[in-house]
Amino acid sequence: MSAAIVQLRRPRIVVVALLLLLGSLVVAVPSAVAASSTVVISQVFGGGGNSGAPYRNDFVELFNRGSTAASLDGWSIQYASATGNGTFANNPVTALSGILQPGQYYLVQMASGGGNGTSLPTPDAVGTVSMSATGAKVILVNTTSGLDCNGGSVPCTPDQLDKIVDLIGWGGANFFEGTVGPTTGSTTAVLRGVDGHRETDDNGADFSVEEPNPRNTAHARNLDLPSVSIAAPAADEVLTGAATTISGLASDQGGSVAAITVKIRRSGDGLYWTGSVWSPDEIWLDADGTTDWTFEWTFDPASQDGSPGYAISVRATDDVGHSSTANVVGMSVDNTPPTGAALAIHGGASHTNVRDVSLSPTAVGAVEMRFRNFGDAIWTDWEPYATARDWTLADGDGPKTVCAQFRDEVGNVAETEADITLDTAPPTGAALAVNGGAAFTNKRKVRLAPFADGAVEMRFQNSVDAIWTDWEPYASARDWTLPGGDGPKTVCVQFRDAAGNVVEAKAGITVDTKRPRLVGTKAVSVRRGAKATLRYKIKDPAPSSGKATVRIVIRKVGGKAVKTVKLKGRPVGKSLKYRFVCKLRKGRYRYIVSATDAAGNRQTRVARNTLRVR
Repeated sequence: MSAAIVQLRRPRIVVVALLLLLGSLVVAVPSAVAASSTVVISQVFGGGGNSGAPYRNDFVELFNRGSTAASLDGWSIQYASATGNGTFANNPVTALSGILQPGQYYLVQMASGGGNGTSLPTPDAVGTVSMSATGAKVILVNTTSGLDCNGGSVPCTPDQLDKIVDLIGWGGANFFEGTVGPTTGSTTAVLRGVDGHRETDDNGADFSVEEPNPRNTAHARNLDLPSVSIAAPAADEVLTGAATTISGLASDQGGSVAAITVKIRRSGDGLYWTGSVWSPDEIWLDADGTTDWTFEWTFDPASQDGSPGYAISVRATDDVGHSSTANVVGMSVDNTPPTGAALAIHGGASHTNVRDVSLSPTAVGAVEMRFRNFGDAIWTDWEPYATARDWTLADGDGPKTVCAQFRDEVGNVAETEADITLDTAPPTGAALAVNGGAAFTNKRKVRLAPFADGAVEMRFQNSVDAIWTDWEPYASARDWTLPGGDGPKTVCVQFRDAAGNVVEAKAGITVDTKRPRLVGTKAVSVRRGAKATLRYKIKDPAPSSGKATVRIVIRKVGGKAVKTVKLKGRPVGKSLKYRFVCKLRKGRYRYIVSATDAAGNRQTRVARNTLRVR
């Protein structure tokens, strides 16, 4: 009969020896912990062949209470008296062999104390130990070498204890698990409860005195274990929030499910959930229901978030003490939303002049995102996370806010928003002046005075050029160089606001580098007190404004100026005269005429002539 063979977990049997020295009396008080999860000693009978005994031979019965097949090869049954000084190695060692299936018994026949009783069922192994009818120590060992200890007067070392798979001490024995098992007689045996399934690591609680009932591997297998499963959460599931419901189903073939308990272990530090805090002590907590059960796990999100994982164990116990467990491992809690949530509109621009914009969303850990314009109640549908998206702003100029939400794969949400101003109107009042609005200049280097309300940048060009200057910060003054050559010049300017709206203006000025000439003066003789007429003519080559400013200075011959007059806006190209009542003293004078045109050019040579006052 083929079967899977597993390596059995060896229980840890701890012996605590309390030595009380009262004269020559030494009392040993042992204990043992850690239940056997697979093969256990299920029955011991030591009255074989004695008077009234139902069976001719002593025997030890084993039982595989586990769910997988177990190999007994290399194992043995070893015996020591209840309180004597002899060790397990002092008695014959009974070697075992074969495969023990789940729920299967294994019968080890021992010596006979007489001829009374019937034969045992066919044994699976035979030993020669003559056991006590009332009490002793029997161990199941994972080696065939006798252990040179007895757990009482000769304590077992940690290495020896590690070799002991199971132990039964009964009838006043000084080496046992938990509490000592009850005393037997020639007609009774100690039997493990629930047909061998009960294992609480306490001989006194697990075993009772009953009529012997030897069972070998041919006996019907005892698989009456409850079954339990965990429906939620699933393995490797990531939980969110502050609580979750652990749920599942349980059943029992031969009886009823009496209780469901839950154990939650945190893998990061190995602590157990007590229902309110984490503790180093293993805790099983009662669930609600039996065949259809639930357990509400309420936790502090802050303390659970980011833990490497949790292992959930659920144990079902039937009405006769059978139990089985189910486990879910690897689940974790994640209440941390995507990090670094950010949103930029048009690359972080503060203004735009179009409603259709580009969004640049960012969030570490996001798998989905959605958007809305501030003021709208409805979000877009969740969509796969991306770092770029087109978007349409709400209608109408003014500040706009776009909201974004990012969701990770377990549903945690982070939110952010970004602002931009929609401005579709260009700067207003655009204007440009050259040299303060002058019509003429005699220099190519001029001073510009640009103006536009709402502009943040500006650029310029001479109208004859195809290339604009680079955009530069808006300012109310700028130096500029006009193109070469005399004649009308036009300077263009563009103003741009923060949204990119552009408005244009231009201004003109005429470059005139030609100097005017003065001609036509004549000698004048006038009687003192009469009107004197001084004649002259301005010649100014094109381009010319047609006007000039004339300055006439009258000087005493060989002396200082006695009269100066300034005449603005005098026409060019015409014979002109200046008349005044002559109140100068009699004598000889010289008058000098000079001119400056609208561009600021001064005459090439002044005009001079004489004035005689009689």
